[in-house]
Amino acid sequence: MTASLKELGPRFEKATGHKLDITFAATPELIKMVTSGPFDLGVVPVDVVKNDGARAKFAGAPENIARVGYGVAVKAGASKPDVSTPEALKAKRLIRKVSVDVKILGIGELSKALSVSAHGFSKTAKEKIEAAGGTVTWLRGEPVPRAVPKRARKPKATPEDDEPGANEPAADAEEPAEEA
Repeated sequence: MTASLKELGPRFEKATGHKLDITFAATPELIKMVTSGPFDLGVVPVDVVKNDGARAKFAGAPENIARVGYGVAVKAGASKPDVSTPEALKAKRLIRKVSVDVKILGIGELSKALSVSAHGFSKTAKEKIEAAGGTVTWLRGEPVPRAVPKRARKPKATPEDDEPGANEPAADAEEPAEEA
């Protein structure tokens, strides 16, 4: 979002003559900013709106406009953290709760074989992990694809069906005989 807003902001200002004051900050700081001062528009993580005080400053429910992917980066020469399970992510303080499902998304490139355990994997993530020689482990078992019910199809119409009276019994057809 940062790159997009840094590019679009000046273009908007030039086109409209309106001056923008764009501030980038972490969720706790954004909550403080929203609750302490006036603003016209907030492009914020959904966690900001989960705060009662911040939610009171917005009109209506937030509209989702983007998904944000996060990566784990470590200083050159430092040991790489174990990020293979939700428990390992919690131990490294990368997530707050293990009770929240962790889904692995397939954004970016993978050049090393990894064994990853998670509650869910996007199709792309699973493909990339396996293509790099790694393995995926579904913490609740791999989901079973749901069968999509087939709709009953109408029989195809024939040109004869379009003729008047085509689906009516013929006038000269024998009628059942009446019993005496």
